[in-house]
Amino acid sequence: MIERGKATKGSVVRKVLTGLSCALLITAVGISQSETSQPEISQPDVAARQASRQGVVSPSSFMTPYSVLAFGQKKQPKAPVFEPEMLELINKLSVQPELMNVQYLRWVLGSPENERSQLAMVAKNYYWYAPLGHKCIFELHQNGPERDVITQSSFTVHVQKSQITTKEMEKAFGDDHKRVFDTQAYPVDVYSTAPYTCIACTQPHDSFRVEKIQVHYDGPPLPPPSKLEILNAYNDHKERVLAVSQSKQGAYTHDAIPWLEREARYRPQDPNVHLELARAYRSNLMMNEAITEYGTAARLAGDDYHVVDQCRQALIEMKVLPPSSSSGAGTAPPVAPKRTDKRSYLVQGSGANGGGAGL
Repeated sequence: MIERGKATKGSVVRKVLTGLSCALLITAVGISQSETSQPEISQPDVAARQASRQGVVSPSSFMTPYSVLAFGQKKQPKAPVFEPEMLELINKLSVQPELMNVQYLRWVLGSPENERSQLAMVAKNYYWYAPLGHKCIFELHQNGPERDVITQSSFTVHVQKSQITTKEMEKAFGDDHKRVFDTQAYPVDVYSTAPYTCIACTQPHDSFRVEKIQVHYDGPPLPPPSKLEILNAYNDHKERVLAVSQSKQGAYTHDAIPWLEREARYRPQDPNVHLELARAYRSNLMMNEAITEYGTAARLAGDDYHVVDQCRQALIEMKVLPPSSSSGAGTAPPVAPKRTDKRSYLVQGSGANGGGAGL
């Protein structure tokens, strides 16, 4: 009996201690929750959390533009399947196959990577590659009985990450086409656009997307592209390059210099061309060349004092002319100092009596 009583008493003590420990634990948890308690959650947040648990995206939890469509909001503008420039180029080449010539395409797409190696070939194969990944994006194949006689010409566009479907091609080129299969058993839709010329659109198996568009000509010898077409392509390309390379402050990047230099050779008596070239040189820290072009522009400007004043102000800022030479209209144009050696004008003008920057 005594042992049983001891056992009963021990079990009671253990139960009491267990209860006390549980009470202390609950109290500690309550204190920690009260110390780290968050502010009251607003009603929209509660609704958003409940909706997210049920697999529904709520308006207050927009994270991606795709969720906007689920609530009938204004759809974001869809990117065009066809780039307008690419569609315009394909249409133009299909109507004027003589433009499938490297003399014209170099002003539209840039020079092909292997242009020099194909000059003496009868069958010429030109390739344009993407800057990243070095993937071929354009091809031009020409062939004929002689080196300068072209009776077969083919221009190919490799569409990267294509989203172009057959329906999109029909919208662009019409419903009148026939389907054939190439040597790899790929379906090819052929659209006839002009005599001896067609457009072929290839889509690999199970892709349901057009990944290759080809303009093909096979007929009499093609004439060279007209000078007017080449000039228009050159001007369009030049405007695009200069617009991209010019910053908001009016400074040009290095990509604009070759185009402005070419313009200066084509129009050597135009002071505005030399002024823009001087600004491009100055923006790229080519100071000697900039000073020469500022002087040339000022001499060619004559009575155009607007150009003269801009050249004078630039030469003063570059420490080539002293500040006292700044004056209004009607004064003689500034003349850059003659060079005595190959050192910079800034170096030549420095010193005790010089008017340079003292570099």
